[in-house]
Amino acid sequence: MRPMGYILVLIIAAFAAPVFAATAPQTFQIADAGTFANKKAEYEVGARREMDLWQRRMSEADAHAQKDLDHAWVATKEQWALLQQATADSWDRSRAAFERASEHLKGTWEKYHSTSR
Repeated sequence: MRPMGYILVLIIAAFAAPVFAATAPQTFQIADAGTFANKKAEYEVGARREMDLWQRRMSEADAHAQKDLDHAWVATKEQWALLQQATADSWDRSRAAFERASEHLKGTWEKYHSTSR
C-alpha cells in the first residue's frame, strides 16, 4: 500500500504545481492594475483641471481665432475621452496623444493671444 500512496502523492503534486504556478501571475497583475488605476486617477485629476480651464477659454475666444481653436479643441476632447478609457496596455500611447493634442491647443491659443490668461 505504501508505494501506491506515494505514487498518488506524486501524481497530485505534479498536477497541483502547474495550477499554482498558473495562478501566481494573476496576483501580480491585480497589484499592477491597482497601481495603474492610482496613477491614472492621479494624472486625470490634473488633466481634468486643464480641460475645465480650456472649456472656459474656448467660450472667451474671439471670432477670428474660433475656427482654429475649435479644431484644436475637438482634437483635444477626443484624446481626453480616449485617455479616460485607456487601459494599462494603452495608457502610454493615450497619454502621449492627449499631451500632443493639449500642446497643439496651447500653441493655437498663444498664436491668437499674446499673453496667457
